[in-house]
Parts: sequence; structure tokens; C-alpha cells
Amino acid sequence: MYGRIHWLKEVLADATETRPIILCEYAYAKGNAGGNFKKYWELVDSFPSFQGGFIWDWHDKALTFTLPDGRKAWGYGGDLGCDTDYAAINEHPTQVLNGIVAPDLTPHPGAWEVKQVQAPVAFTATEESLRQGVVTVHNKHQFLDLGHLELRWEVTEDGRAVQSGRLPMPAVPADEQADISLPITAITAPQAGAEYWLNLRAVLAADQPWAEQGHDITWAQFALPCHKAGGTVSPTGMPVLTLERADDAFVISGEKVRVVFDRATGLMTSFRGTGPELLLAGPKDNFYRAPTDNDFQLGSPYSYWQDWVKTGLNHLQRTATTVEAAQLSATMAVVQVNATYQGTAEEPAFRTSTRYTVYGSGEVAVECTVRASEALVTIPRIGVELVLPADFEQLAWYGCGPYETYPDRKASAQVGRYAGTVAEQFEPLFIWPGECGGKEDVRWAALTDGAGYGLLVAGAPTFHFDALHYPLDALTTAQHNYELVARPEIYLHLDARHMGLGGDTGWTRNVHPEYLIGPGTYQYTLRLRPLGPDDDPAELARVTIE
Repeated sequence: MYGRIHWLKEVLADATETRPIILCEYAYAKGNAGGNFKKYWELVDSFPSFQGGFIWDWHDKALTFTLPDGRKAWGYGGDLGCDTDYAAINEHPTQVLNGIVAPDLTPHPGAWEVKQVQAPVAFTATEESLRQGVVTVHNKHQFLDLGHLELRWEVTEDGRAVQSGRLPMPAVPADEQADISLPITAITAPQAGAEYWLNLRAVLAADQPWAEQGHDITWAQFALPCHKAGGTVSPTGMPVLTLERADDAFVISGEKVRVVFDRATGLMTSFRGTGPELLLAGPKDNFYRAPTDNDFQLGSPYSYWQDWVKTGLNHLQRTATTVEAAQLSATMAVVQVNATYQGTAEEPAFRTSTRYTVYGSGEVAVECTVRASEALVTIPRIGVELVLPADFEQLAWYGCGPYETYPDRKASAQVGRYAGTVAEQFEPLFIWPGECGGKEDVRWAALTDGAGYGLLVAGAPTFHFDALHYPLDALTTAQHNYELVARPEIYLHLDARHMGLGGDTGWTRNVHPEYLIGPGTYQYTLRLRPLGPDDDPAELARVTIE
């Protein structure tokens, strides 16, 4: 049980080992987990003797109870009147919350990863086959052919469908494969800066006793080999900017933008275009996340979360060491801010250098260099936090979706254009709250009000983000999701790097090395821009400034 990837590889590579392997428990699905799951099934697909395993567990074992205010909630541990001394038996009350579905059987975000990774059908393609409109379908069934499925396909341009169709799936026998030709019209004149994707879905062609016609069996996505470099614009023709040096602030303003920086802290205190104020606070460097169950490790003193607490990542003290401003041209101004972040050690945990370049178009390029101390063991994220007014509730993004994704749990995601509200990004199925709502490989994100005014964030090229109505300290201290009270303001986190979730076990440090963040130097750029009612975020994000 809980055989690690490296051990499985060793055993499966042993030519003298002929016994089948079935893991009686693996992929401990406690809270926001499911990281690394695809690695197990890459081995299942590669070695016939590895026949899978039993995920621990199916559903969270919590029961409904009534709070004093009359609300219904899920309870666990001592919530229901038991007097178990969990410390005496070396257990933790949350150890019953380890399912891939909730107590009412609603799928956790990680369940979608399980479904996709274990799907009995898969697609592959090469760059050359995509040019010919050909993909290969692989039937992983043991007995069924694929005649019971329908293939639905579409070509998207920056997340918008521009071609689509349906085909009967060929009746490929079990454990065989076949090529499928798709009637795709060649894209001979791609739009500058746009991405083109081929999306495939294998669905039920007719009702089955267990699901209705159209039910998804699997999906796949391939980047099409057609690209044209994005457009650029020169600052020269932009509206004029002025830089005012007040006693306590630098004010940069023009026809399309007004940005204010505090001269003492170097923080941006106001940002607006032709519409309402966009910021309540930030951007401010952020290196902490509310712990997931795997970060917390059932309260282990050797957990990732304890790394962060011992080094003070949850209570860093910021000091601005340099705050300078300059007018670079009639249409460009810059603010340079250097800062240190003090943790528990004598040496600062982080030294940061942030250069804000404000353009007459309204765009602000935020170029960040972060130097993380060698004294740090693990770092949950490298990024910034902004706080936005409550009105910017409408959220759209172009990146991985539609559900939340993380560096080690995104095999089930597709790059696309998605939309919802900020309130919908919180994951209520995690009974013990923590980090949630993350989005990977995001090209741009937009938060707007009812009139269409708002903030555009574009990556260079991508970033990770979450947008919630809960501050990090509330997500850290709450032990039940019903303890959280949504704030009206929006907490927006924009990350260049975000640590993986892990998922091999629930009581060991099991985020794989490639998904960890450690000491070193990190550099990244984010582009911030006010949005108006007539602006297209995708179009603005495709154009860069020379």
C-alpha cells in the first residue's frame, strides 16, 4: 500500500518480477489533493503487470448537523458529541475527510483528474498528423469496442470555437488503436498572437443504464501548428503622462490612467482608468498560502506548513528600502521599489525589486525580481496579492479550466476561455478549508463590474491565480468551512510559481521535487490594465508594448 513512484518503477523494471501489482491503497485524497495522480497511470499504461489500485478514499465521512444559528453543516470529529482523544491515539479528527467526493457524493476537483487519467479511451497526435487533420484513438477497454461512442471536435481561437463537428467513433476493438481523419479546414491566415487548439470529446452515442447520451468519457486537447507572432505597439503614439511628486506620493496620470504610489512604502495605493477605482490594496509581494491538508500533514511538526511557520512566511514584515520615480518620456513613467521581507531569521527571508512602468495607454508593466534566502526550506508561492473592490465580481480567464488546477493536478484541464463569479471560485466541498480556487497556465484574467469596467491581468506568458472573498489568515485559521464569513472585497493572488498539492499520502512530505519551490532567484512580469465596457481582454492581451 502507498507504493511510491520510484519504488514502483524499480519493481516494474525488474525482469525477474512477474507478479501483478495492485495497490490496496494509494493516492490519499484528503482535502485539496490529487497531485501526481497521472504518474501512477502512466505506469499502468506502460506496464501490463501494474493493474492499478484503490484510491483512499471514496467519500468524505462527515455527517450533517445543525449549528446554533439553524444552518446545516457537515461535522466530523468532536462536532457530533464524541469525546475521542485523538492525540492519545496519534490521529487527527480530519482524517475522515479523505474522499474524492463529498459526503453527498458531489465530486471534489480532484475527482475530475481521476476520471480523465483513468479514462478507457485516449487520443494522441503529432505535429505532422495535426497538419493533416489526423488523430489516433486508443481503446484501453478489455472487451468493448468503441462503436458505442461519438467523437465531438472543435477548433478554438484563443478559447472561442471557430470550427466544430461530430463523427461516429470507429468500432476500434479492445486494446487496439486507429487513425481518425477530421474534416478540419486549414487555418492559413492565423490571427496575430492567437492560439489555436483542437479539442476532442468522446461521448456516449446513446443512453446507457448508467448515463445518458452525450455523457463525457474522455477529452483531449492539442495545440495546432499554426501561429503568427503577436502585435506590438510603440509607446510613442500613446497619450501623454505626467509625474507629480507630492510629499507623500508619486502620482502618474494621463488621459487613460491614474496611478498613485506611496512614497514611504512604494505600494500602489490607487489605480484607475476611465472608470471606477480598481484597487483597495496592492500589488504586494506574497509568499504564503493557506495550508492544504497535505501541507498540514495531520498536524505533523515536520510538515510543509511547519516549514512556513518556523521561517515566518505567514507573518513576514515588509520594509521598503528604495522608492524612486522617473519620467522616461512623454508617454512613460517608472517607479522602482526595493524591499525586504523579514521572517524569523536574522537574514531577510526575501529581497525584492519591483519596477512599475506606466504607459499612456493605461497599461502598467510589473517586473519583479525575488531573491529567496537559502535559509528557507519550502516556499508555497512566488507572487503578489491585490485587494479589489467588491463590485468587480465578474471573472473571466483564458487558461486551464473549467475547474481549479494546480501544477501537479492539471492533466484533466483544457486551455480555454471561462467565466463565472468570484464567489463561485471558493470550493465549499473542502470541509476543512485551505488553499483553493487556483488556476494554472493562465494567459489573461479579467475582473469586471456590471458596467464592464474592471482590471485586466496578462501574463508574460502565463501565471497562476486565484480570486476569493476570503483573506489568507481566515482560510488558515478556520477548521470548518462554515466558520468562514465572505468579505465583500476580493483577494486576488497572481503567482509566477505555485507549489504543487501532493497526494501520494496524507502524512508525509509528498509534493514531488519538480513541483516544489525553494531558495533562489525568480523573475517574472505581469501586465495590469484598466478595462472599459468596449474592451476585449483577449485582444488587449495579445498586443505587447515595444
